[in-house]
Amino acid sequence: MKTEKPNGKKVLVVAYNYILNDPPERQAAESLAKAGYETAVLQSPPQRVFPSQPPPGVRVVEYDCPTQWGGFSSLLRFLNFRKSLLDEIRSFDPDVVVTFMLHSLAALPQKGRRFKNVACIYDLPSLVENGRLDRWIFKVAWKHLKGAEVVWGSDRLKAGWAQRLAGLGQMPVVCHNCPPLSYMKDPLWPRDPWLRKELIQQGASLPARSGGNILLRAGGVGEYGGLEETLEAMTRLPKDYVYLMLGRPQADYLKKLKDLIQRMNLGKRAFVWDKASDEVWKKALRGADIGQMIHLPPVDKSAKEIYELNSGLSYNRTYLYMAAALPVISLEDPRLSPLYREVGNFRPARLGHLAKDIEKIWGELGRSKALRKKMGLKGRQAHLKKYSWEKQFGPLLQTIKSWDKSGKRP
Repeated sequence: MKTEKPNGKKVLVVAYNYILNDPPERQAAESLAKAGYETAVLQSPPQRVFPSQPPPGVRVVEYDCPTQWGGFSSLLRFLNFRKSLLDEIRSFDPDVVVTFMLHSLAALPQKGRRFKNVACIYDLPSLVENGRLDRWIFKVAWKHLKGAEVVWGSDRLKAGWAQRLAGLGQMPVVCHNCPPLSYMKDPLWPRDPWLRKELIQQGASLPARSGGNILLRAGGVGEYGGLEETLEAMTRLPKDYVYLMLGRPQADYLKKLKDLIQRMNLGKRAFVWDKASDEVWKKALRGADIGQMIHLPPVDKSAKEIYELNSGLSYNRTYLYMAAALPVISLEDPRLSPLYREVGNFRPARLGHLAKDIEKIWGELGRSKALRKKMGLKGRQAHLKKYSWEKQFGPLLQTIKSWDKSGKRP
């Protein structure tokens, strides 16, 4: 996509956390810069993440963020963030401010503002299990959301929650958290041999050229991910069925997971890559045979509430699997059923029969390359026709562009 000529308009993209590794935030800034806007990003410094280079044409500002979290440090962080946001608005004088999530909204000045606000709600925190500061921030944020010119949610359920919690007069726009069309290039079948070769070098019990198959868990490697049930299912499946878990698990969970793999004698079949680069991530998606997207309801009260407020409809990996033309073993979830029916590349397993259903579904997909390809290409077509960043963000971008023609500010 070519960058359009500058139109003299300025956009500031704001997030409380580090933007450049988070697909919807990074892609929004990149899309705006390509559309000709002078684009700046206000974010935290990289914390517990690998830093990334900003997209071309995007200026980055980082606010002073304490290294310790909780207590007074949390208050100091928010105050620093709000001051940095006010300073950047005064100096940059943006025409549009795109805010991501609730902290950005709460810190956004409302009185006498000269910019228009595009507000994104793509994830919802716990509404009850929070400290006094967070409760105040969320209360202010929902109030400020009513003043935004445009609100978008990362799926229809999130949009509905935002409408109810903020008392909005109309449903927010839906913009799914999808990868851009350029993320994957055809052909995707046959699968890229790089991943198979890499796993074989690490001892995987895979035939060198063909046969067997690779199930990929792309992210969400942790508790309530169905990983243990998948390992159990593997003990009853052929030895050339290999499981790759790709993500950044907590250190204690990673140790527990590796210990379990050894106890179950799956050392040549189950692998965890916990420090994969973006390029390796993409190669794994291109080389895997099946994707996995299982997220179980937690037992913990706060985590359970977050699970109920958020679903796989907003997860980037849901649409990465589509882009990579992978069939997907998923969880039977009424919230996702319409997507399952629409796209046709998902096979859901029942919550009460998880290991048994994973064994059955993986067995069926593993035996038939033709079935895997047929289902995977359905997901690929859904990505090309509907579930890409360009298709999802396009209407929002057109709305922002329409403001340029009036030449007026609020």
